[in-house]
Amino acid sequence: MSATLRPKLTVARAVGGLARAAGRGGGTSLPGKVLMRLDPQAIRALAARLPGMPAEAAWLTAFRVPTLMDTRRAQEQLGWSPRWDAEATLRETIEGARATGGI
Repeated sequence: MSATLRPKLTVARAVGGLARAAGRGGGTSLPGKVLMRLDPQAIRALAARLPGMPAEAAWLTAFRVPTLMDTRRAQEQLGWSPRWDAEATLRETIEGARATGGI
């Protein structure tokens, strides 16, 4: 584990313990929220350490980091066209994340 991630993980775990001790829930989701605030890439780093983690695990972070892709080849060779443009999709993604407390 990286030297920069270890103290952040320790803080997140401590917050969970304090939440349990204060009777404010089971302390299961709060540590993750704290860790994501301290280091948005922490979950990716921790998931990469799991043995046998499938490639699909990369999708765990797909909703945290919007990605734009060049679709010209699909448009030219397959006649495909996107249903939504990149700007509208990015705008809707950000609005959705804000609505659920993700940003």
